[in-house]
Formats: sequence, C-alpha cells, structure tokens
Amino acid sequence: MASNIERKEFSNYLTEAKSWETDKVAQLQNSAKKAWLVAIAAGVIAAISVITVAILGPQKTAVPYLVRVDNSTGNMEVVNAIKDGQTSYGDVLNKFNLQWYVRWREGYSRYTIADYYNNVGYMSAPKVQEQYAAYISKTNPDSPLRKYGGGLGEVVVTIKSITFLREGVALVRFSKKIINEHGGEAEPTHWLATIAFMYSGTPQLEAIRAINPLGFQALEYRLDADQTVGETQSSVAQPVSKIAEPSVPAVQ
Repeated sequence: MASNIERKEFSNYLTEAKSWETDKVAQLQNSAKKAWLVAIAAGVIAAISVITVAILGPQKTAVPYLVRVDNSTGNMEVVNAIKDGQTSYGDVLNKFNLQWYVRWREGYSRYTIADYYNNVGYMSAPKVQEQYAAYISKTNPDSPLRKYGGGLGEVVVTIKSITFLREGVALVRFSKKIINEHGGEAEPTHWLATIAFMYSGTPQLEAIRAINPLGFQALEYRLDADQTVGETQSSVAQPVSKIAEPSVPAVQ
C-alpha cells in the first residue's frame, strides 16, 4: 500500500498537470481571439482601401498641355484652358492686367490717347508714372504725341505672348503696327516689355476702381527690340499733336 506521503505527492502531481492543461487551453483561446482580431482589422483596412480607390479613381484624369509655336519666330507658348476652377486665376488676372497695360502704354489713337494716358497712370507706381510722363511729353522727340498726333496716325498693339520670369516679373512679347494719316500701314515692329509688378489693394477712388479694381502697379518697365524677329524695326513720324497733354494721375 502506498504511504500517505506518496498519495499526497501523486495528488499534487495531478493537480499541477490539470492546472498546466487549463493554462494551455486558455493560451490557445487567447491566441485564437488575437488572430481573429488581426484578421478582422486587416479586412476592414482592405475594404477601406478598395472603397477609397473606387471613389478617387474617376477623379484621376490626365491633363494635356497644348503648346503653340509661332511659325515666324519659333516662340513656344503653353496654352492653358480654365476648366472646373482648377487653373490658377491669379495668372489669368496677371496676364489680363499686363496685356492691357502694354496696349495702353504702347498703343496710340488721337481720340483715346488721353484715356490711355490716365489708365497707364492708374496702373503705374510713382517712379514709373514719372518715366511715362517724360516719355509722352511733347518735349520728347519720340513722344507719340509728336509722331502720330497731327493727323489720323494710329498705333495698333498685338500681344503675342506673356511669360512669367519669376514671381512678380513678366516678359510681354508684342508687335506694333503704325497706320499713318492716309491709312497706309508700315511693317510691324516687334518688342519685348519686361515688367515688374505688384498689387497695392483696391483703389479708393471709384474712377480708378473702374479701370484697375485690384490695384495693379507696374514697378519697373523696360522696353527692348525683339531680336529674335528678323524684320526691320521702323516707325512713321507725324506732325505735332494739338491734343492737350494731361497730367499724371495720382495712384490711390
């Protein structure tokens, strides 16, 4: 017969074995729960990814760029279309202001020169106003008032391209066609205008806001002949104009 000590030791052994099996089963159950949680989380992430791709897929579109090449000069210009508000309207407004500034500053018509003069003043910083006033003054031999003002002389400006060299600096390519008082046309001349510009805010005067609502200001203006065009730069001189010389308007 087994002694009491042996029976006690055997009972302890059975208890420990039962406890080990119970712990092992509990560990397996915990591992199974964790595996299911991981599998469920992975499934949720996969479902979210599929849904996201399905939502964003139709919105992904290829944007073509149209490049226009001038056959006579070889100049290239990227043509952007405004579509669904995705194009920068800042560049569009900048080009709008720049092209009208050049048209008013370089163009001429005896019937609208006073308006051109005022508009250039509205869109120029004080230093550029002074330079333009000196240029258009009848004391300047190259003033359009002296060249074209006596008859029906007219200067028609055609904007060819506007390129932004950096923030606030643009290069405007344009041509000028001079029409004399008898309706004869000279060969067009080709020019480059380098313009540094900024926006000073909405002008205070209603008359200026009607022309320049955002406060466009030309800070510097430089004009050079476009050497990439092989045509001869020419001009037609006309008698002195009788149009009164307006004063430079103050920029508000």
